[in-house]
Amino acid sequence: MKKNIYLIFLFFIVWSQNVHAQCDQALVEKTISMSGKDALFLREFIAKYKKPSRKNPAPISKFSCYLKENAQYRFNYLCLDTSMYLSAMKLYSTSGQELASISKNQRNFEFICKESGVHTLLVSFVQPQISCIVVVLSLVVNDASIKSGVEKNKISENELYLGIENPLSVENLDPNDHIEFKIEDGEIIYHDSMYFAKVFKLGKTNLTVISYDSGGQVRDVSITEFEVREYPMPSGTLAGKNGGLISLKEISLANEIQVRMPQGFESKEFQIHSFCVGSFGKSDEKCSYSNAFTFEQKRFLSQLNHGNQFLIYKIFVKYKNGNMFELAPLGFIIE
Repeated sequence: MKKNIYLIFLFFIVWSQNVHAQCDQALVEKTISMSGKDALFLREFIAKYKKPSRKNPAPISKFSCYLKENAQYRFNYLCLDTSMYLSAMKLYSTSGQELASISKNQRNFEFICKESGVHTLLVSFVQPQISCIVVVLSLVVNDASIKSGVEKNKISENELYLGIENPLSVENLDPNDHIEFKIEDGEIIYHDSMYFAKVFKLGKTNLTVISYDSGGQVRDVSITEFEVREYPMPSGTLAGKNGGLISLKEISLANEIQVRMPQGFESKEFQIHSFCVGSFGKSDEKCSYSNAFTFEQKRFLSQLNHGNQFLIYKIFVKYKNGNMFELAPLGFIIE
């Protein structure tokens, strides 16, 4: 009888250690592999669940994660029994607002962060059995997102952009005529022999163009409706890439990070002010206060090996009017 008890107890220990090992190692690796080729692994969250009881009918685990503004993230998960699904996985802001969640029988969701800060991830699992869950947080670095952004932000003749000086021109104008511009919810600015429209409100606005002949009489009045949009933000690039695989040779030849704008927009309107380089989850941050790599940053990058990951973040750009903006971080893997 004692021998049977010892055998059962031994089996329980071995089984428990095996479940723990699978949850902490094999399951983490499998979950990471399912994140996608366009995803750069940042960190994992592990939750172990016990059989639900009356006191704890729906086990819930909460995790905190710091997300950066303008970055696109992906959360995906696997249960120890990979055929099972979570009943809920939700992301909340610092203020408690629900930002994203999974649908039924879905294993991931993506989220574009609008404001840097600590976010809360909630996972809930109600299957009546012992199990564990691994959730992986990744940075989405696919170039396809930029390509679609180019088409989305392609400049249009009937669009004006909020808060900037939009150049104006009039076709088929008699050289002896004098013109006057008027715009709703904005102002007309004249400098460097050109007219500009600066609009202060999103939505639709009307631009009125009045032409006068040499005698001061009104020759023509035209009103054109424009859509006022947010000015598209640039992205940072290293060796022409905004993330993903990169070779040591490409890094060694690159002396700076650059600004990439959507098609039809001038990148020279934005200048890199500062940026930092470091490893994921390590306190090895090295910063530059220009667009060029410092000696310390270049030395850090030269010491990386195949498979190492690094992040370029805290990328601040200055617009020509002096306003500062932080761009999405760039995540890379040495190939």
